[in-house]
Amino acid sequence: MAVEGDYRNIEDIRVGDLVWDWAWDEATQAMDWKSVTEVFRTQAEEIAELHFADEPAPLRVTPAHWLYAEPQGWTAAGDLQPGDRIRRRQGEAVAVVSTQIRVQAEPVYNLEVADWHTYFAGPWQLLAHNKCDALTELVDIGAGVFKKRLKPNHTYVRNGYEYATDAYGRIRKAAGELRIEPKATRARTQNPKAAERMQGLAGKNDGRQAGDAGGHLIGDQFGGIGNNANLVAMKHEGVNAYPNGTWGSMEKAWADALARGEKVYVDIEPIYKDATAKPHSFSIIEIINGVSNKRTINNF
Repeated sequence: MAVEGDYRNIEDIRVGDLVWDWAWDEATQAMDWKSVTEVFRTQAEEIAELHFADEPAPLRVTPAHWLYAEPQGWTAAGDLQPGDRIRRRQGEAVAVVSTQIRVQAEPVYNLEVADWHTYFAGPWQLLAHNKCDALTELVDIGAGVFKKRLKPNHTYVRNGYEYATDAYGRIRKAAGELRIEPKATRARTQNPKAAERMQGLAGKNDGRQAGDAGGHLIGDQFGGIGNNANLVAMKHEGVNAYPNGTWGSMEKAWADALARGEKVYVDIEPIYKDATAKPHSFSIIEIINGVSNKRTINNF
């Protein structure tokens, strides 16, 4: 980061340091040195890696962290797509080449900056905001009961797949064109302990029953993220089990189609019958080489 008279890693920034800041008021395009008023250290469960052309290393931020994209404006890092252009401190905006969200626990840092709340980060000096849109929050599910769930009535993108939540913070849609993710970059390969832990937490104290597993809506082999943004409580035996359960055999059919060079697009809708976060069933539309088919899979 650009601090007065030097460049410094964000973890080395201290309260009172002056950072090069850009005004929230886009009409003025003002820039000035502004004081850091607070430094936050938290533990993240997922990291977005953004790759830019000719950059020696990717920018690593939480998926909720805001960057200034042109022309759309402030955008959560996890929602950025290849081709999106991020404003820089100097020179033309730089294009995102690729993105990858990794499930791994590690400490992350953020700053509160006086007045304008923005700063420039990374080797490219990209415009960032100290506000983050957290993907999870406490949600009132009725009768004064609160559960930690995804942000209600929210849409988000993870590893190229689109998701949406309902009014109670449960995933109501997961969709996208499938791809075979190289084994080296799959969540289970990169951090198997974290992947196992997150699957064990899916639906815990929120509808999960004995014999359930943390089921991926978009499978790990297709690049589906391995946390609550993509996981739900799913009956293992007969449903989630790969490759013979009803869900597992469906995933295998998709993988086989991709291996044959066919295009596979899926639109998955979890169906809920009570106030918990465990789906009662799933309605799936699959389009393979232009041919549409609808499936219903029970989760009991």
